[in-house]
Amino acid sequence: MTKVSQAEAKQLESMKSARDDMPEKEIHIDAKELQKAFTKLRETQEKAYAEKKEKAKELAKITVQKDDVKLVSAELDLTTEEATLLLKESNGDVKECLLKFVNRPANPPVKSE
Repeated sequence: MTKVSQAEAKQLESMKSARDDMPEKEIHIDAKELQKAFTKLRETQEKAYAEKKEKAKELAKITVQKDDVKLVSAELDLTTEEATLLLKESNGDVKECLLKFVNRPANPPVKSE
């Protein structure tokens, strides 16, 4: 058995009495509403996945020059994959790519799967 100091015992007793004063709340869950919420969540996720997949297909069609990838990678300190993706998102236009990078939000480019 662990010994408890008198101060700790008082704190424990205080916590017990505070908990005893709290009213018990019954939680009611409507199964149909819960099912609707999960269905909506699944549909949202499926839609996002489909959009991401479609974007990846479109980007795969775009070809970029190796020299452009090297330039963007070196100038912006990006990996080859990041530079390639950024160039593809800019339709292979280096100037647009550089401007897009400079004016981007604080988050790094998102890698496509």
